[in-house]
Amino acid sequence: MRIVRPVNGFIIVERPSVIETLAANNPHCPWLQSAYSNVKQRLRMVGHVVGEPVRGNQYDRVFIEADPSTGANRLAVAYRVTEDTVTLLSLMIVF
Repeated sequence: MRIVRPVNGFIIVERPSVIETLAANNPHCPWLQSAYSNVKQRLRMVGHVVGEPVRGNQYDRVFIEADPSTGANRLAVAYRVTEDTVTLLSLMIVF
């Protein structure tokens, strides 16, 4: 499969489970919406080169976002890169 990032970045597709996780945890995490938005924008532009491959599959990856003030991991996003699309598969929030 050929991965081709469009000029304006990859198309971002969010699975319903990602949206549900965000909605359920947003009231408990004041930083969540901003951090998630930043991760989406980063994956839109460089999703094909950041993150770690999962199970040796070059298309499935995990990106871990860290708190800028403490450096502690706080958000992990599993995603798949195919052609011109990044599909966000799941989201894990570390409290």
